[in-house]
Amino acid sequence: MNGALFCSAAVVFLFSLLLTMTRGQDAYPGEPAPPPPPAPVYGPPAKAPSVPGYPAAVQVGPPQYMPAQPPLRETSYGGCAGGGGECPTENGFPLPTCYLNKDGFMCCNKQLENLLDNTYRNISKSRGGKWKRCNLHQVAVATQRNAEKLFGVDFETVVGAGDFAAKNYFNQDLICKIKRENSIIMAFASPA
Repeated sequence: MNGALFCSAAVVFLFSLLLTMTRGQDAYPGEPAPPPPPAPVYGPPAKAPSVPGYPAAVQVGPPQYMPAQPPLRETSYGGCAGGGGECPTENGFPLPTCYLNKDGFMCCNKQLENLLDNTYRNISKSRGGKWKRCNLHQVAVATQRNAEKLFGVDFETVVGAGDFAAKNYFNQDLICKIKRENSIIMAFASPA
């Protein structure tokens, strides 16, 4: 019986406490509620403090935009082709030897295009035909190694699972990009 009475008293106390709080009255009458915060006052912005030796800050209007300038021609590495060629030629490519291959990408050297194709074919036949097409790193390493061996210059290779854009400086006419299965392979001779 005492337990039930205690529970009833506790419930009544909690209910009365909750009731007084929801009415906006303080549950403890001895302590007054804190005053509400003052309303914000909006006026002119405060001035920035001045620093000795520097001119005072000046308030400016909305930003002013400069008109667009025409792009500058690239001159490093001897123009677009890396060998002093003009940018672009009459055929729309950086060199007269460049062409659109059957994959729809630019190549400037047929021998390099054949090397890229043969390297991919040889890799795809490796491991008894169980080579994984997602192994893009193996394609990049083999392509770079074969190109450097054939042409005797340093090469950069980029292999992706999808198409990508590239703006390259390259040496001589040694640049080509092809597509084999789901891989996009690009190789170019590093500029000197």
